[in-house]
Amino acid sequence: MCSNMSGIWFYGNKAFKNRELYLIKNGIDYNKFAFNETVRNLTRKQLGLTEELMLFHAGRLTNVKNQLFLLEIMKKLSISKPKIKLIIAGEGELRETLERSAEEYDIKNNVNFIGSVNNISPLYQAADIFLLPSFHEGFPVTLTEAQASGLPCIVSDAVSNETNITGSVVYIPAESSCINQWLKEIYKVSINVENRAEIGLRVKQQGFDIIDVARYFKKNIIS
Repeated sequence: MCSNMSGIWFYGNKAFKNRELYLIKNGIDYNKFAFNETVRNLTRKQLGLTEELMLFHAGRLTNVKNQLFLLEIMKKLSISKPKIKLIIAGEGELRETLERSAEEYDIKNNVNFIGSVNNISPLYQAADIFLLPSFHEGFPVTLTEAQASGLPCIVSDAVSNETNITGSVVYIPAESSCINQWLKEIYKVSINVENRAEIGLRVKQQGFDIIDVARYFKKNIIS
C-alpha cells in the first residue's frame, strides 16, 4: 500500500481517502516450522549426524548472500571443533565456485551443499544454529522461519535489527576481521541452548503466523 500527497491511499487499483497506514507482516506457516524434536532426530539421522554441531544456511548461491564467508568460518572451526557440519540449502551461479573453495579450504567433509529443497522445515529442526552473512537483506523469510523453529541465529549487521522477533538473533559485521566474533557466538550458543519450542512461540505471539496475518488483513484492509 502507498500514498500520494493528497492523502489518498491505494490498494491495487482501488483508492481510499484518509485511511490509516497498516503494517502487513510477512507471515509464515508457524505450525510448519514450530520445533518438533521427533522431526529433528529423524532428519539428523537421515543427514548422518550424531553428535555434530549443525550450522545451517538457506539462500540463493550468489554474491550478495556472501556464502564464501561461511566457508572462511568453517575453515577455522574445523580446526578447533572437528565435530561440526555446515549444511547449505540453495542453488545459484556460485555453487561450483563455492564447492571448489570448500576443497581448497580442506573442509569438503564438513560442508554439504544440498541444492534446492522442496520442504526446508526439517532442516531447521535438525540444525543447531542458523547463519546469514548477507551483504544486504530486506526482511528475510528464512530468518523468520529459523526463529519459528527456535534456532539461535547469527547474522550480518547489514540485516535490520527489526528482524529480531524472538530475541535470539545476534548481529555481527560479515567481514574477515570479525570472524573471531562469529566464532565466539557460535561457541556460546552451542553451549547455552534455551528451550526451542518456547523461543519459536514468540514468532506467533508477535503476529507472524500467516493465519493471524490473513485475519488482520481481512479485518483492517478488506472489510
